[in-house]
Amino acid sequence: MTLQQKVKMESSHENAGISKKLMDAILPLIKDEEIIIIHSALSKLGFEKSSNYLKGLMDFLEQLIEMNKTVLLPSFTFSFPKRKKYHYLDPSETGKLADFAQEYLNFERTKNPMFSFVLEGPRKKRFLATRTNSGYGDKTAVSELASKDVAVVMLGAGWDSCTVIHSVEERQNVPYRIYTNWNYPVDFGNGLENHNFQAFVRDRNYNTELNFKRIREVLIKEKKLRQSRLNHITLEAANGQVISELASQMIKEDPYYFVSFN
Repeated sequence: MTLQQKVKMESSHENAGISKKLMDAILPLIKDEEIIIIHSALSKLGFEKSSNYLKGLMDFLEQLIEMNKTVLLPSFTFSFPKRKKYHYLDPSETGKLADFAQEYLNFERTKNPMFSFVLEGPRKKRFLATRTNSGYGDKTAVSELASKDVAVVMLGAGWDSCTVIHSVEERQNVPYRIYTNWNYPVDFGNGLENHNFQAFVRDRNYNTELNFKRIREVLIKEKKLRQSRLNHITLEAANGQVISELASQMIKEDPYYFVSFN
């Protein structure tokens, strides 16, 4: 079912204007061969909250898909270990864009109770086939973002949202994180079943705070940061493999590079 069938929103010049502005801003940030992961903060993009804004956003995503782009949106559920259960229809805890895309554009959701993505496009099977029992270990969707054919786009969000760095932390076995395991009921669409899940979480013996925004300094220094303008803000992006390699280098030099101590 199309967005037009699901919601009664009449097309308008405002809708078209919003989707065009978004498209004009994102195209300079991505290369033709790249899959796109979008970390968003919709309230910061300079558009008034309205049905026109929602329609413009959905038109924008549809246009990317029509261009044969594969688009991923984070739909993380950090509360999984606290709630001790997960259902594939649980709302995203990392912004509404993923929920809108799932509801109106039929984006599929990867099977992960904590670090899922909603996605659409010709290369979605690659991510739908990733591990379901780990947060960001090897062969998870998060680790796949470290590939050379992925563009990590900050659509209003800051670089602290750059989840792919978590996979680097795990690969480098940083000292301020430890492995923890849970076994809770999970429903990926076929009913509740107990599901083993492992995450590389911050060690409570270390009073640290995530500081992924430091990757931006490195990207600027290495001339790898891509930028464009949208309304009053600057949008930024970088290649996933480049981010991963630079983050790995920084952690080798300083294992605590991506955290601050309180």
